[in-house]
Amino acid sequence: MYSYYAGVWLATLKAYEAIGKAIGDESIVKQAQQQFATSQKEALEKLWNGRFFAYGCEPDGSKRLDNVLFTGQLAGQFLSRYCGWGDVYPMDIVKASMMSQCKISLSKSPDYYANKVWDINLNRGIDNRGSQCWPFYLESYTALAGMQAGFYEDAMDIMKHIQLVHLRKGWTWTQNLWNPSDITYMTAPVTWFSTDVLAGAGVNIPRKELRLAPVVADDKVISIPLFYPNFWGVVTADPQKKSITFKITKKYGKERISFNKVISEPAGLSTSEKREIEIKEFVVEEGKTLDLSPYWDRIIDNRLEAPVLPEADKHDFRYVTIK
Repeated sequence: MYSYYAGVWLATLKAYEAIGKAIGDESIVKQAQQQFATSQKEALEKLWNGRFFAYGCEPDGSKRLDNVLFTGQLAGQFLSRYCGWGDVYPMDIVKASMMSQCKISLSKSPDYYANKVWDINLNRGIDNRGSQCWPFYLESYTALAGMQAGFYEDAMDIMKHIQLVHLRKGWTWTQNLWNPSDITYMTAPVTWFSTDVLAGAGVNIPRKELRLAPVVADDKVISIPLFYPNFWGVVTADPQKKSITFKITKKYGKERISFNKVISEPAGLSTSEKREIEIKEFVVEEGKTLDLSPYWDRIIDNRLEAPVLPEADKHDFRYVTIK
């Protein structure tokens, strides 16, 4: 049993549930929910060690590798929340995992560019040569999963340092900066996810739902571009005026797209605490602006964490016991 696959399997079950709902098949929805509950319980019981998900174990839970930390352990969590399917793990567990990754491997590596696999006893990475840390693991499964969990400053710091390494190496993109080549992985680069996560954004066009919960870290105005196949837009949030708008900058195709509900899943909060806001139907047309300022307090409610990476040793591990 492997921490990466355990989480991705849970995200897959969330996708299966979404398919069932989309086609109106309650038997699929029920089967997906039941299997999710069973699989989540097994993953937590067998892999969670109180601070992070162990690298892996035998199918019966024996020989758990608590001495090995893997930066892809929150892959399923990131993917499921990004897609609007909700968390696959409790938020306190996600935050504890992030704290462990920051303290154990990321803060101990130049530019926070840690090996994917880290041996705690040796206090170093143990990736095979040619398969050392991949940028898309750090960006999506660590940094952006961390941003979803409220570790905004650490997430931005990780992504900034990845690009600094790129610049020093003279590569615009490579699969593995310690062993560069012209061959890259099919899912890289994943930096395009960042604007969606910064805006807490997503769309469900058939259900006329817009997800929106921008990360507002200080009193400065923020503007975040969003790109979807049928339209582009810009989210602008002004903390001093408590104003938030979504302007449509481009519209493609003739399909009529509209929203009558806004769903907010603020960073640092569990998706079980999401806010659903009914709005007057907004039809997506180039140049139009959706003003959501009256709902500021419901949309902008981030629970951001203090930065860990700059002084990781001064932060305590977080211990979470499975109930």
